[in-house]
Amino acid sequence: MRVETATSKSTLVLFTMLLIAFLQLLTSCGSLPSQETSIYQNDMTDFTNKIIEIGDNINHIDANSDTAVSELLSYYDELDTTFFSLTEMDIPDEYADAEILAERASKYMTQAVLYYHTAFEAEPLDEMALETANTYYERAITYVNYIGEVLLGSHVTFEDASSAPASE
Repeated sequence: MRVETATSKSTLVLFTMLLIAFLQLLTSCGSLPSQETSIYQNDMTDFTNKIIEIGDNINHIDANSDTAVSELLSYYDELDTTFFSLTEMDIPDEYADAEILAERASKYMTQAVLYYHTAFEAEPLDEMALETANTYYERAITYVNYIGEVLLGSHVTFEDASSAPASE
């Protein structure tokens, strides 16, 4: 059984590169950030590093191993927990738009992980559940990218975020 998803590598790499660039830009600005902003930036850096770590772990699963599916699902569970951590961060007022985006990113990742479990625990692989999981996964990544835009100073309106494409 193949354990790799279509979005697990390319989307995750693009996402992490963008978020790291956003965080570097934030920390290189001329004025010193407030303590609350510094804590949030550190939390987002930790989030990014954790996502990179999980992505690396997923990419190193031996697809021929008897434990490949359980390993993959375990990493997806960890990814869900990591995305949920976005909703628990204290978001400074200057990034207030990030709050609803974090909630949606977490919600979509939770849905993705539920469908990944359904897809990979089925015999044979449930292709429809896998497709649905990938769609939710891409939506979660889209919302985290919106958070990156907010961190760069853009204002993302409710309409912008709710009309995000399901997949590209």
